[in-house]
Amino acid sequence: KATDSVSNTGTGTKQNLTMAWYGEIAVNTGTINWGEVTAGLDFAEGDPSEETSISITYICNGVYNQQVKADTSWSGSPSGSVTLNTGGIPGANEFSLKADDDGTLDAAVTVSNSYQTFDTGTLTSESGNAETGNSLWLKLGTPCTKATYSGTMYYQIAQ
Repeated sequence: KATDSVSNTGTGTKQNLTMAWYGEIAVNTGTINWGEVTAGLDFAEGDPSEETSISITYICNGVYNQQVKADTSWSGSPSGSVTLNTGGIPGANEFSLKADDDGTLDAAVTVSNSYQTFDTGTLTSESGNAETGNSLWLKLGTPCTKATYSGTMYYQIAQ
């Protein structure tokens, strides 16, 4: 039974119709902080390269892709900037990132400035699929100016 905004109701079903795809995402972890790291840091499971327990909830009525991207340039404080190296081999004042949903570096994708799929999912319940084991890995080039860098990561759900 369904009721619309003017209290009209209806019951029943219609078969053999195509439902529009619907996806919703909630990124429950607002910030990520690798702390103090040094130039030349390589991708590795565990601290200091890996940040774990990033919580994301996906709600979808069908098959979906979990995707991630990052800003190309991150600002430093008190000064400077670093650039995202999408090839995973950062040079001077560059960084690379990898992402995965289960904390395993071997299956991680290299983060780009365009969305990259790092996992897939299927139909969820109305409360969604809460994934709390998402991880990000950081790799730094050398030399890298010492500063506190800030940038933005983006997660999305896509068909």
